[in-house]
Amino acid sequence: MLKSLFLGLCGLSMAAPSLAHASPAASAPADGASAAALPWIHVEAQAPLRVQVRLLPMGFSQGRDTPVYTGYRPQLRFPDHPAGTTCALSIPPGVGGELKPGETAEASVSCLDALKLRDDRRQFQMFQGGRLVGEGQVLP
Repeated sequence: MLKSLFLGLCGLSMAAPSLAHASPAASAPADGASAAALPWIHVEAQAPLRVQVRLLPMGFSQGRDTPVYTGYRPQLRFPDHPAGTTCALSIPPGVGGELKPGETAEASVSCLDALKLRDDRRQFQMFQGGRLVGEGQVLP
């Protein structure tokens, strides 16, 4: 009785289908691909990972005003790992071994934790002390 009273107050009916019981076809993405069918990228801890990274210029509450060098260890947050993981950035010598605010470069990162990323969600954000300082994506 309390359940029907609560549902009535919320404007819901007991006959309404639950999302938990929806058919797989109803919850599949519009392009026909399912999340289970997408390939995953498995990255072992300390394994180098090729990335393209952009260091954000200093702004109101984000960015940096000084360059970063090989060995810089920001926290990277991936869509499937919102808590983030600490990674060491390695900037190739061809770029000069440094990345200035506003610049974009290919580099590699080695993360302290193993990662499992969806192939269609390769983007990440770089944080330093809770401040957004950069963004990038894992390269294929």
